[in-house]
Amino acid sequence: MKQNKFLQIVAALAAPILALSACSGAAGSGDVPGVTDEKIVLGVNADLSGPAASTGIDATKGFEVYFDWLNDNGGVDGRKVEVISRDHGYDPTRALSNWQRFVKQDNIFGGMCFGTPSCVSVAPQIIANKRPHIMISQAKAFYEPQNDYVLINGIPYSWEAAITIDYIEENYHPEKIGVIYQDDDFGRDGLSGAEKAAEHYGIELVTEGYERGSTDFTAQVASLRRKNVEWVLTSGVQVEPAAIMSKIADLGWDVKIGSLVAASVQPSTIALGDSEDFEGFIGPTSWAAPTDDVPGVKQMLERAKKYAPDHEVGTYFIYGYVNAIIYAEGLKKAAEADNLTPEGVVDAWYQIKDLDTQGLYSPISLSREQPFPGDSASILEYKDGAFVKMTEPTAPKSLD
Repeated sequence: MKQNKFLQIVAALAAPILALSACSGAAGSGDVPGVTDEKIVLGVNADLSGPAASTGIDATKGFEVYFDWLNDNGGVDGRKVEVISRDHGYDPTRALSNWQRFVKQDNIFGGMCFGTPSCVSVAPQIIANKRPHIMISQAKAFYEPQNDYVLINGIPYSWEAAITIDYIEENYHPEKIGVIYQDDDFGRDGLSGAEKAAEHYGIELVTEGYERGSTDFTAQVASLRRKNVEWVLTSGVQVEPAAIMSKIADLGWDVKIGSLVAASVQPSTIALGDSEDFEGFIGPTSWAAPTDDVPGVKQMLERAKKYAPDHEVGTYFIYGYVNAIIYAEGLKKAAEADNLTPEGVVDAWYQIKDLDTQGLYSPISLSREQPFPGDSASILEYKDGAFVKMTEPTAPKSLD
């Protein structure tokens, strides 16, 4: 099922809840939900306990730390930003339940949502209730068609996948690549980019799907092995791709490995298995690494040490942190224009031009014509216990 159709179905099913949310959202907060003279309330709807918890926690901490720092440095037009985080466990039903609490109990202005399946489930309500959100997801469902209240930060998953196939073709010239993908909007987005890139290069793509939460990948790996693929690439989050790499190693199969999407290209994925099983594992990233020697990383780590001293900073911390930078930029510009409303913040977002993150991400520009920043990613490879950058950021070469 195509993502846009899926969003339409979710919207229809959620209509009664939407009506309740719209009626109850502004209680006790004046004219603008989540905004008082003293504070602005944002909600984070994230996986803090499920299969993507390591990245969900990382992103949430990044978002929180930036606003903790901002609050200690004047806030937004004298207002503190209160961040309320709730755990959906990568479960769309729990994400919907969280949404009700955010609107009816917490009266949020907007916030951040983590994970494609869960965020797809709440997106119609975010849009209908005009609560601006930045997603930790680059799924097509959030930008086709363009809408004003859901913003993604990063390049589409299909672009990440195409850049990965570009790299493999340029360096290895394979005839046959296998893909094991999460059979939902997230996994299929990555797969779609790989399919287009493979067709462009004349590479045969052999695919195997799995349901989110699967633990046994014997059948998928065995099938690809019988078909003599030269690469096995995943399009999933972390737990399942780690299990796939372990199964390949258990079978003693000497095949090249990697990920089509950045979600798995993380030290936290490696930590889920035996690091030796990941030797040579490649994949894309648009972000700086916490070890990069750039001013933005140094400043971010100083703030993390102060506001989240017990947290080990990963790549998704940077993702959440930059989301907070973008969100704060919209809040500040809207306040300066005396229009601290959802419409004012969204208009401010789409006027961002070349926002400098000091190396955390490429300069950020947003518009309604392209409602996500950037067009490029680097390829990393896991070598001798660490991810190593193999390329400078490049745009996809194999997409029309």
